[in-house]
Amino acid sequence: MSVNIAIIGGGIGGLATAIALLNSGFNVQVYEQAKALQPVGAGLTLSPNGLNSLDAIQPGIVKLLKQAGSQLNHLALKRSTGETIASKSMTLMQQYGQPMLNIQ
Repeated sequence: MSVNIAIIGGGIGGLATAIALLNSGFNVQVYEQAKALQPVGAGLTLSPNGLNSLDAIQPGIVKLLKQAGSQLNHLALKRSTGETIASKSMTLMQQYGQPMLNIQ
């Protein structure tokens, strides 16, 4: 029996899921409402778990992503006035084997 799978949304989650399912032999169709890819002025942040998941789907991709992005070593949350709300050193590499990665 052939299984057809529809994925609604062509973001990183939808596309990563589609690739994993295609690699497993499923028939996949991705639907995205945007007519074209356009810059939105935002970066992409990948968590250690996300990097591990992407590496499981496509071995070697994390190495390329690390070359394209920068590791987050310290996180500071601030109000619009500049006042610091919270500040924390990020030691995710030691805990999870991958860093938090920012790509612009």
